[in-house]
Amino acid sequence: LRLMPNVISNIGNSVTGGYTFAWNVFLPAVLLPILFFIAMYAYPFFEQWVTGDKRPHNVLDRPRNVPTRTGIGVAVITSAIVLQVAGGDDVISVHLGLADEDLVWVLRFGFFIFPVAAFLVTRRVCVALQRADRRRLRAGLPYGIAPQSPDGAAAPPEPAAAAGARTLAAAASSLAELESAVRGFAGCALKRTATNTVFGEGPAGAELMVIGEAPGADEDRLGRPFVGRSGQLLDRMLATIGYDRQRNAYITNVLFWRPPGNRKPTNEETAACLPFVWRHIALVRPRAVMLAGGTAAGALLRRSDGIMRLRGRWFDLDGEGLEEKIPAIATYHPSFLLRSPARKGEAWKDLLALQSKLKDGQ
Repeated sequence: LRLMPNVISNIGNSVTGGYTFAWNVFLPAVLLPILFFIAMYAYPFFEQWVTGDKRPHNVLDRPRNVPTRTGIGVAVITSAIVLQVAGGDDVISVHLGLADEDLVWVLRFGFFIFPVAAFLVTRRVCVALQRADRRRLRAGLPYGIAPQSPDGAAAPPEPAAAAGARTLAAAASSLAELESAVRGFAGCALKRTATNTVFGEGPAGAELMVIGEAPGADEDRLGRPFVGRSGQLLDRMLATIGYDRQRNAYITNVLFWRPPGNRKPTNEETAACLPFVWRHIALVRPRAVMLAGGTAAGALLRRSDGIMRLRGRWFDLDGEGLEEKIPAIATYHPSFLLRSPARKGEAWKDLLALQSKLKDGQ
């Protein structure tokens, strides 16, 4: 505080000194952290340009420690700036009118305080930006680069996409043809952000068909449904009633591509995949269907009730392309049971009801 009047009164007295001071201090102190922060936050877009990958990268899939890493980088640059300023102490002391001993204390103080302040401010800004992106993604709002079809044209509107999916699904006469149609389908924007198409797994003609919500991170990486922790729990659940995906259970999802950050899919994304799902059921021809989770139950039962109200109840699936109604029971998604173990008792009751239904039909 004692030095401030002297500093303020001497700034700008010399044109040459003003340029030197601005070049040595203010320009690097202001522009370098800003440029560094922009480069860190925009690195997915530089990655697209370098690799030719046109999928819009998603902030939710970036490492959680990006704000901390960015803050550390800015703090390091700030420390370098302070050292640069210390190297030009003769110019600064003359320009600001500071005694050498006063300048030494200012630089010592700045070397510890400025990097810490730069770290805290940068990290706070990064966290705020990530939270804003998460809110937009969970709300289904646009993000990143506009989705593009493989030929470079804009993705078709969702009604047209659903109509195209219906045509492709109806033309498939086997599971192999349906899988080929799904993999070649470009009408769902989720395909541009996913790593793999996750179609289904199990034998054709399986007695039981399990339909979940959407692939998760492990499923997207491996291209197989229910292979993460929730998939392992599902396998154990089915084994208790005598079913598994190798012999008599077929497992798939309403969506064939992972939503970014495992967010809830939008109605348009679900509508674009539903024609394939109905054809999927018709080709597998199960004796019963288990709908795992609120998204699967709501989409196939055409009901807005939550999974708490739907679970444990039997419904008849009568969607397009089905020759006859198929009994279906709604239950909790395995990932929900991992988060809420107290609900496993209710899920066990649903499994017993499913087992009884399948035995009665034999």
